[in-house]
Amino acid sequence: MDAIATRDPRGEVRLRSGTRSRELDGRIAVSAGSSAVIVDGADAQALWTAIEPVLRAGVRPDRLLAAVPEHGRAVVAGILERLDAHQLLREVEPPTEPVPALDHLEAVTRRPAAAARLVASTTLRVRGAGPVVRSVVAHLGAAGYARVVEQPEPQQPEAQHPEAQQPQPQHPGPQHPTPRSSAGSVPATVPAPVPGLVLARVERQAADESWRPVAFAAGDARTVVVGPCDRDADERLEAAALERVARSGGHEPPGTTGDRSAPRPGVRPQGPGEDDEAPSAPEALLAELVGAQLALATLDSSAREVEPAPPAPAPRYLVTTSGLVSERRPHVALPRLGRDGRVLDVDAWATRDVPADPVALARLEPVWDPVLGAVGEPLPLDLPQSPVGLAALVDDEGRTLGGIGTTTAAARVDVVLDALRVPAGPAVHRAGSLGLGVAAAAARADAVARLVERSDLGWRPVPLDQLTLDAQASRLHTSLTRRLGVRVGVGLARSSSGLCRVDVRDADGELLGRAVATSPAAAAAGALLRAVGLAQWQSSQAALVTPDPVLDVLDTRSAPVRAEVDAWARAAVAAGAVQLVEPDRADGWGGVGVHAAVASWT
Repeated sequence: MDAIATRDPRGEVRLRSGTRSRELDGRIAVSAGSSAVIVDGADAQALWTAIEPVLRAGVRPDRLLAAVPEHGRAVVAGILERLDAHQLLREVEPPTEPVPALDHLEAVTRRPAAAARLVASTTLRVRGAGPVVRSVVAHLGAAGYARVVEQPEPQQPEAQHPEAQQPQPQHPGPQHPTPRSSAGSVPATVPAPVPGLVLARVERQAADESWRPVAFAAGDARTVVVGPCDRDADERLEAAALERVARSGGHEPPGTTGDRSAPRPGVRPQGPGEDDEAPSAPEALLAELVGAQLALATLDSSAREVEPAPPAPAPRYLVTTSGLVSERRPHVALPRLGRDGRVLDVDAWATRDVPADPVALARLEPVWDPVLGAVGEPLPLDLPQSPVGLAALVDDEGRTLGGIGTTTAAARVDVVLDALRVPAGPAVHRAGSLGLGVAAAAARADAVARLVERSDLGWRPVPLDQLTLDAQASRLHTSLTRRLGVRVGVGLARSSSGLCRVDVRDADGELLGRAVATSPAAAAAGALLRAVGLAQWQSSQAALVTPDPVLDVLDTRSAPVRAEVDAWARAAVAAGAVQLVEPDRADGWGGVGVHAAVASWT
């Protein structure tokens, strides 16, 4: 209650304008817009009926509670807290000159009058060209902003990397391979994502007369992104959103003429004498919608100026498709991990984390958003989920990646983390191995297991005593050989480092699964888990996935392997044999619960 009472100096609050109170199935529903609070129970409903008129007029919560009988104060306090949590309370403010957008401000901020005064004194600049710019300029002017300046900028439908913009020789010459970027994966002739996709930018004039970015609209005739909805724009957010939109393909902005010779869905072909500069009806409708959305995003920015609040970890954008369906979607802009970073010492193990986090998959959901996600969605599809869990993910190159786990959820996490290695970038520190995980310990174990697996540690083959296998390893071995009918050999190798490695190979010697750990039982269980998952996938005859996915045979995420490798890594770091580094910009992955580490030999 103190938090409600101290939002402004006087502490008076009122019900949001337009809030309705009506009986619904024996209960009272208090609602406005998409927000609602249910008052249930005879005593609570009687108290609500008594306090509603007072709350509509405006009152200090402490005075309201003092006027309520003692036995009802807890109930009224609970009602006020729920109204506040559902954005149904507003501060009582000094009167102000109304602006046309006051109703919208009333719906989005506790201080609509203060936001209205800010709108009436703010100068905006809209940059860009085309019908979206014209639409947003008109909407912002109609909203009541003091001044809206339009700054035309020509559309650039396509841009190339600097190498591709050099004049080409007009005579035959020696042929050379296509130049590639420093990352070794992007041809120089690939269009850069930024030019040609930005439809309009809105900027606000600051007190020092500089221009600060507020929001932007970007996209093509199929998908348009407007926002951010919960924070002001900046160059980093814009570049990340544009890169993701560009990867979806097709760069024809709505309202531009484009190639009129090829008909597009929903666009009426032009006849003789028609105006080539005027967009066709569906394009004009989309441009008008996007312009209105950008104006609302700008008003929301003004509302945040008078009532600052910490934004969510991932910015949200309003995404509109060619079917004029709009919805808010998160965009996780995962930065590329740096080659350097913070060296981890043994104190890193003092922090207790929970690798088996039950909400890890929910935190990861924004990374596979179908429009703005960094990777594809991990799905079980029609893959069998017994004896182990399986999940499939299709990446931007059309490859099917496979995930394996003891459960379907674990398999989905497994394949997402594998897919995220691409956006992670070449995070290499002293020729180390990158590890990713949903906990710090899981990332460390992933990095160290990969480092050890690819290193020559003088592995010596030794006989594997089947009696040393634990119940999980025995169950997996039985599933692989009897249920799936795969003849395999399980080989054990030891190293003087204190680690052992288990390989599972088929009759032809092909590696089906591998794991390293400090005990043969943990290594065998991890290797057999991967082998069972691969064999289960290949024998499934699933119709929705390829029988040969891109699947990592190395297990680093099963609980016994993770625990033993992480404990070994701590001792190796303390002895100075191994170095673990948290890469630069790894904190930018924390919003989705992903940790990163790079392991290398010293």
